[in-house]
Formats: sequence, structure tokens, C-alpha cells
Amino acid sequence: MKRSIFYLALILLLFQFTGCSSLSKAEYSIKVGETINIELESNWSTGYQWHFINSDAVTVVAKSDMNYGADESGDDQIDDEEELCGAPGVEVWRFTGMTPGKETLNFHYKRSWENRIPEERAKITITVEK
Repeated sequence: MKRSIFYLALILLLFQFTGCSSLSKAEYSIKVGETINIELESNWSTGYQWHFINSDAVTVVAKSDMNYGADESGDDQIDDEEELCGAPGVEVWRFTGMTPGKETLNFHYKRSWENRIPEERAKITITVEK
């Protein structure tokens, strides 16, 4: 009986440290010189933010910009009058095709000060054609 309780406690402890992480995947195709907007739902008021993990290794596309706001098109930032404290928003990451090829961009949704498994992960595959 003691052994069963020990194993159950160990399993519960492992789940606490591993957390629950979901993975989103998407694939896009663009041409050299074209820009693509990648929209990732976010809520900065909670401390969570998307982090572009493999940015140093990416050569097929270049990150040109990142904005956060409630406007899902990424064209405009939130007006001060419209901003609701604590309301979720969207991070819009812009990438431009640099050379033909295929690249997978890895994002982690986490708090920058926490050293744990991210709440969410996103893998975005972009194929750049001539």
C-alpha cells in the first residue's frame, strides 16, 4: 500500500513540473520579397508572451516586425480609449521571404522570468519560392 501511494505521489509530482503544453502547427507558402503576418493569440497582462525560439538559426525568412494589440489584422495598435485592461489580444509577427527554401519557426508562449515548460508552443513552417 505504501508503495502505491509513493508511486501515485511521484506521478502527481512529475505532472506538476511538466505542466500541460499544447502545440499548434501551421504551414504557409510565400515568394521571395513577400511579407507574411503570423497571428498568435496572447494576453500580455498575464505576463505571458510569445518568444521566437530559433531566430538565430532561421535564414530563409527575416523577422521584420512584431506588434501586439486587439486588432487581429495587425494594421493598427489599440487606441487608448478602446484598450481594456486584462483583455486578450494578438501578437502579429511579420516575416519576409529572403531566399528560396523551407523553414520552421518555433515559438513558445511563456513568462520570460519562469524557467519551465511553456504553456503553449507553435511551429510555423514557411516555404519561400522564387
